[in-house]
Amino acid sequence: NDYEAAKFLYKQAISSAKLHKFVHEEALAYELAAYFHLELGEMEQSMEYFLAAHERYHEWGAFGKCNSLFEFVKSSFSQASSTV
Repeated sequence: NDYEAAKFLYKQAISSAKLHKFVHEEALAYELAAYFHLELGEMEQSMEYFLAAHERYHEWGAFGKCNSLFEFVKSSFSQASSTV
């Protein structure tokens, strides 16, 4: 369970996609990193990554994905805040 290595690799994937201007890959990398941080209970970092993913999906024109991601985040974070 090397979470720090995984975090580094997610950041590396995001950086590489950004460098090569693969917006769709950058969006996916942000989204997967967000789910990873959500599973670790790192809500603030997870939200930052979800927002970045949403922005990249929107930039790419994947509006349906934007909507489904928004709904997932809205329900996940409202549940999390109600348990605190």
